[in-house]
Amino acid sequence: MSGESVPGAAVDPRLLEILVCPVTKGPLRYDRE
Repeated sequence: MSGESVPGAAVDPRLLEILVCPVTKGPLRYDRE
């Protein structure tokens, strides 16, 4: 894996549940736009 994001790639909602913002330590939200 190169770490590059793929346009149109789906984000697993379960992944967002375990990730937090490194600055605010708050939960992440996925904005498709």
